[in-house]
Amino acid sequence: MRIDWIKRVLVVGAGTMGHSIALVFACGEFEVDLVDVKEEVLDRAMSLIQTNLHTLKEGGLIHSKAISKIINRIHPSTSINVGEKADFVVEAISEDPRAKKDLFHVLDRICPKKTILSSNTSYLNIFKFTKTSRPEKMLIAHWYVPAHLIPLVDVVKGPRTSMETVETVNTLLLKLGKEPVVMKKFIPGYVVNRLQRAMAREIFYLLDKGYASPEGIDRAVKNSLGIRIPVLGVVQRYD
Repeated sequence: MRIDWIKRVLVVGAGTMGHSIALVFACGEFEVDLVDVKEEVLDRAMSLIQTNLHTLKEGGLIHSKAISKIINRIHPSTSINVGEKADFVVEAISEDPRAKKDLFHVLDRICPKKTILSSNTSYLNIFKFTKTSRPEKMLIAHWYVPAHLIPLVDVVKGPRTSMETVETVNTLLLKLGKEPVVMKKFIPGYVVNRLQRAMAREIFYLLDKGYASPEGIDRAVKNSLGIRIPVLGVVQRYD
């Protein structure tokens, strides 16, 4: 799938997820407009990006000469109108349905018709309450903290999302060094969070009923599942 038409990315929301996602795209040589309503949030975001880049340099993951180029690709702004130039959008604002609905209405109005709109929502079914003129170009792309380090991105197809859009986003994420996993339809929590919640239920049951100590449970997992899962996953184990 060709993605050479994607040159500029808009990230809306410069908080915990937004600044880290912006960094990923900038490292991938995309121009990034990072938008937030508060100047102080943008200032903090740029400071965190600088810190993260130096940490990556110290870990040997990027060259020191690349840092200034990466930072120069990120353009902080308080104006959503920069979306007029966006080819791909990441919505990373707070989990407020009304705020997201209003934002997607604005994005649909100002972004070019070719622009793909994605949401980083952790659990909201945006397909139920957002209305745009391009439902075939809308999906969820859910990143994990910290986005610049964790490879997984959940790609969630909406009822009217086209397969072309899904394949384009998959190709884009692979170019960024990510590991996209496609969800054929929306379900709260996606894959990993649902598995974690199921495990958490059993952990607290064992603790509450006095079957094992916290240290014992951690030791059991670290010396069994913790070794096997990275190799076999959780489905291949039963194949």
